[in-house]
Amino acid sequence: MKNYYIKYHFAFLLTALTLIGCGNSVVKSGDLVEVNKLTLNGDWKFHTIYGEGSNYLNIVETENDIIIDNTDANVEAHGKWETKKTAARNSGFYKTDYAQHNFSITNLKGGQKDDDSYFRFYPNLEASGYYEAFTKFPFASHLTAQYNIKHAQGTTTKYISQRTFCNEWISLGIFDFNSTDKNYVEVTAIVSGSVAADAVMFRPVAKEKYLKAKEEPNQVFLSDFDDSDWDDLSVPGHWGMNNAYSNYTGKGWYRKSIALPKSWTKASDDRYYLKFDGVYHLSKVYLNGQFIGKNRGRFYTFRI
Repeated sequence: MKNYYIKYHFAFLLTALTLIGCGNSVVKSGDLVEVNKLTLNGDWKFHTIYGEGSNYLNIVETENDIIIDNTDANVEAHGKWETKKTAARNSGFYKTDYAQHNFSITNLKGGQKDDDSYFRFYPNLEASGYYEAFTKFPFASHLTAQYNIKHAQGTTTKYISQRTFCNEWISLGIFDFNSTDKNYVEVTAIVSGSVAADAVMFRPVAKEKYLKAKEEPNQVFLSDFDDSDWDDLSVPGHWGMNNAYSNYTGKGWYRKSIALPKSWTKASDDRYYLKFDGVYHLSKVYLNGQFIGKNRGRFYTFRI
């Protein structure tokens, strides 16, 4: 009996999953003949890594947070940003107003980008350290507002839809900031649409917590990783079935150990594949520590 460890990365909803053995010795016209099947439904382990997402309803401002509003002195608006005091669809925003710019030029596929507008928030940190960056915005039409976070290791880019989770603190990730650098969170876009620049927040993160969070993504898919303290989750299922994650947005990790039946035998030309009835909506799959494939889509069957 051999144990296999399968890991899922960035899957919102994981439906029925099966491990299938195929014998090629009786293949005709290139078709696979299914010989053995093992359902992988049932109990799985689930985990989120700090900095890869957050439960926005749990984010409450504290006195230790550094909050920068669009009207503060340490902001920079490049281009024509309009100050607005009301937001579309009755959505809220931070304090009394926010800035908005309508991007009309795209630079996708080598297109000419004449509109290089951006809005930057500078934290002006007194000491170097680790922080989680958040953004808050009202409803705007842009589905992929571009956030560029300048930190000690360079610049990290995130794309956020400004049509959902409006007037909530949305995590952009955790970063190492050097106080002597010109750190910032920049809001811009590479495709047309209106973008809102309202407020950003920097929350201090303990060094130990930061370092652990940065190491975990390189460890959790390994076959000898200890997942005993992970949460239990039933598959088919959604992480929202666990109340602790009902409002979580970000990346999630699913993990399961597989014991193949002793009755399974493998000829030299036999192959195995994983069949998924559906994963919503992005996924990467690891088997015994090796990346074996990914899928982008909605609820349709695919296999790896």
